[in-house]
Order: sequence, then structure tokens, then C-alpha cells
Amino acid sequence: MSGAERERLRQVQIGTLDQLPHPALVPYDTSRPWLMVHDDASLPLAAQVCEGVALQLLAQHAPDHARLYLFESAPSPNFAQIKRLLAASHQRWGQHLLTVRDCLKHLTELEELTHRRFALLAQAEVADIHAYNAAAAHAEPVIYLLISSLASALSETQALRQLAILCEQGPAVGIIPLLLNNTEGKVSQEQLARDFWQTAKGKPTGLDLRASGPRMRSQQPLNIPADLWTLLLRFGLRLGCEALHRPWVEQLLAAAKEAAGSTGKQDFLQVPIGLDGLIPVCFSLGDASGAYHALIGGTTGTGKTTLLNNLLINACETYSPDELQLTLMDFKNGVSFWDYAGVAHVVRLYVPGEDQFTEAVACLQQFERQIDPRMALFRTARVTCLADFNRQTKQRLPRALLVVDEAQSLFEGRDYQQKAAVKRLISHIAKQGRAAGLHIILSTQSFQNLDLEADAKDQFHLRIGFHHATAMGCRALMGRDNDAMLDLPQYTVIYNSHQGEESKNRRVRLNDLPDFRVRLDALKARFPGTPQTTPKPDCLVTIILTGR
Repeated sequence: MSGAERERLRQVQIGTLDQLPHPALVPYDTSRPWLMVHDDASLPLAAQVCEGVALQLLAQHAPDHARLYLFESAPSPNFAQIKRLLAASHQRWGQHLLTVRDCLKHLTELEELTHRRFALLAQAEVADIHAYNAAAAHAEPVIYLLISSLASALSETQALRQLAILCEQGPAVGIIPLLLNNTEGKVSQEQLARDFWQTAKGKPTGLDLRASGPRMRSQQPLNIPADLWTLLLRFGLRLGCEALHRPWVEQLLAAAKEAAGSTGKQDFLQVPIGLDGLIPVCFSLGDASGAYHALIGGTTGTGKTTLLNNLLINACETYSPDELQLTLMDFKNGVSFWDYAGVAHVVRLYVPGEDQFTEAVACLQQFERQIDPRMALFRTARVTCLADFNRQTKQRLPRALLVVDEAQSLFEGRDYQQKAAVKRLISHIAKQGRAAGLHIILSTQSFQNLDLEADAKDQFHLRIGFHHATAMGCRALMGRDNDAMLDLPQYTVIYNSHQGEESKNRRVRLNDLPDFRVRLDALKARFPGTPQTTPKPDCLVTIILTGR
């Protein structure tokens, strides 16, 4: 048996044997889908068995070599441990899709991925994804699709066609459906759906559990060897292994944690900002996420300032001024950041006045001038970046974060030379700042008005989009055909840490910011800096220095 054949053939536990201290195992060839046929009464058992199969399949892969997508468009108590796994691993093991719209969207994306992977196989001249991964420098992850409760979605011709393609072609390229078919559900009343399930039934491995219970003998195997099934029944087959689901999840979480630690890659900044469905999302900058600078865009009143305050207040509460220093540029005449005066993390606070451009450039220059001295220290210590410097020396250099609100003001109304000066500064910080520990967040209503060099903008891997009024505005932020921000409600964003690649979008409902004033006062007491001695300016330049 070849290595690729061994990769396809798995053993999965579907229950226990009453008359033997041994699990009930069946062979599963992953070149076929897995199918559980059930009725309303047997749904809990079908979901339990399918959940166990999915967890076992994941456990036979290293983290990042397999992913599980749980398609569940209606709320249910089923798959509780899978939901826990996906939430606790921050989607490292996969994603829970909660709406019909998300499920349909991902079916389309997976159909497209199937085409792309067949092109890879053709180029490598191999038969399937297992043979490809055995020889490739970078393996393609196996994707398991656990599809449940899609009655309304599967009544659509397009969805059925896409699912049929995934059932027939997907396993060869590492996209393996795990299907639950409720024969009493609304979907079974549609002729198209009935035809689909009748066609699919002869191909997958699995069980027909209609009118059955864990110890009843009416279950019918689907493409499980008849002699093995007879043997399992003889020794008292009891379907289900729910007690093992939690230990399996613990093992998967431990494997993900160990893999993350072995890479040595960590994010220096992680701030919880909201939920993607049920999954917590953090604003993350650093080696693990691969993002070091961020762009935030959206129309007025959508929640940009609330997000910035959430980032700043949480970052200051988590990191000391010796670990994180802030330069804040506020083109809202102090509305956004003036309250942070008096917090020791803030080394510079800029609010524009009459000579807006000169003072703004001076603030950018002060931030940029940190790069060369830091890099000189690194050369002396024979290291290449801030993290290595802090690990290997007794000196502790802080990260430096520049946050610019209404960043379009750096460009609007400027002549060519003025724009060129700003572009040079931002470009230098974006390209050289990562190693030196300098990072930028630019926030604005529309990036159509920000004249950044293309290679500098490419350094901003993290893009956060609030509602946009036009497709051009969406694409100016994301940098490609990504219009997902057109229909966002207030305080909801598209979070994308892959330079705007549409398939990496995460729709995040932002957290509230409770007790902001109380928390800010507590920060000023805990980390006192230069006190605020003047009222909030109307149109006066104010640069506050803490002396750091």
C-alpha cells in the first residue's frame, strides 16, 4: 500500500461493544464523503456519531494541516464540543458558519478551491492531494465539511450543484464532506434535493439511523463491509462515544498550543475587539499574525473612534509604558485622543492648529527618527529585530505605536512636495519599522484620499473595514475586489489580516466599551505621565512630551 493510500484509509470509532472491552471501529476511505441518514428522532444520535468522526479525523493531522468547517445555519445544541474547539482555538482548527448566507458563500469558495487544487495536481502530475502533499514543500490542508441543518440552503439549485461537485470531486483534492440528511426535514420535500440525496446515498460511507436508537438493530450501514457489521452487531454494538469527545478536543487544543509554541512566533499586541459569530477576535500585531501595521477605514459614525479607544485603553491596561509607547495624531481637533493626555504611555500627542502641515510632519519625523538608533543597537548586539534584542540583552526597548485618526488630513489640500514628504515618512516607517519595533495604525473615512505608495501600502497586512458607501472606497482599503463593507451595520467590521484577500474576511461585531472614563482615570493613576494642563483645544497645536 502506497503512502497516499494509507493517508486515504482511516479507522474511526462509531461506538462501543457491550460484550468486549473494545471500541467499535469501522474503516473509512476519505476518498468518499461520510453520510448520516436520519429522521427527527435519531438526529441527536446522528449528530453525536458524526461529531466523533470529525474529531477523530482532525486528530490524525498536525495543526494547520487540517481544518473543519461546521455548516449549521440554524441554532442547535448539537456539536457542542466541536463548537468549543473552534472557539477555544481561535479558528486554528476551523470555522463555525452560522447563517445560510455564510454557508452558501463558503460553498462557492470551496467549489473555486476545488478547481484551483485540480490545477495544482495537474501541474505536479499526481492523482490526488495526498500524493501532492507527500512531495510538496508546502502541504495543502485537508478540509472537512460537517454539513447540518441546511434545509433552506439545499433547496436552491446552485447550492445542490455545488455540494454535488464537492461530494464527487472534493475528496480527491482534500475537501471531504461529512453530511447529515434529515429525511423528515423540509429539504427532503424538494424534488431536486431528493434526487441529490438519492444519488449521493450510493457513494458515501456512513449509517442510516432512521427509527433507531443506540442499541436497536435497525441501523443500516452504508458502504461498511457486511461481515464487519455483522461482527459488530454480534458483540453488542452500541452507537455513540460522547464521553470521548471532550478528551479528543483537549488533545486537539494541546496540539495547537504546542505547535504555536514550537514556532517561536508570538504577537506583541493582542486586544480583544469583538466576536465573529461565537468566536472571540483579537486585534493582533506581531510575528504570529504576520501583520505589523494596520489600516482602519469607514464612513462617519460607524464606530472607528470606539474601536481606537478600545485598542488604546486595553493596550495600556495590558502593557506598561516600558513595553509600549504611543504617539497619537488626532485630526479631529482633540475629539479622539485628547483624553489620553496624562497617561504615561503617550509620549507625543498631536492636535492640529494653524500650521497644521509643518507640525504634523515634525511629529512623523520624531517617530521615524527612532529607527536608525535602534538598528544601530541591534547591529552591536548582533540581532536583527526588537524581539531578539530584548531576549538577548538586559536592555528593554518598548514597542512604539503611531496612531493617526483622520489620516486623510495628511494629504488633502497638500501640494506635490508636501505629499511626497508625508509619503516618504510613512513608507520608511512601514518598510523599516517592523524590525525596529515601530508600528503604524492609520484610520480614515476613505483611503481613496490617501496617496500611499503601493509597496508601502502592501506592508499594512491588517485591514479593518467599517461600512463604506461605494465599491471604490472598499477596494481602496482592501486593495482588491473586496466589497464586503457595503452592507455592514454600525459597530460591525470586516477584519482581514491578509492584505484584503477576500477569502480571509472575518465579519466581527465589535465589543462595547464599558466604564471608559473610570478605566482611563485608573490608568492615569497607575501610570501617571505629563499632566494635562490646558483644556481641549479648538484649533491649537498641542504636542505633549513625557520626556521618554
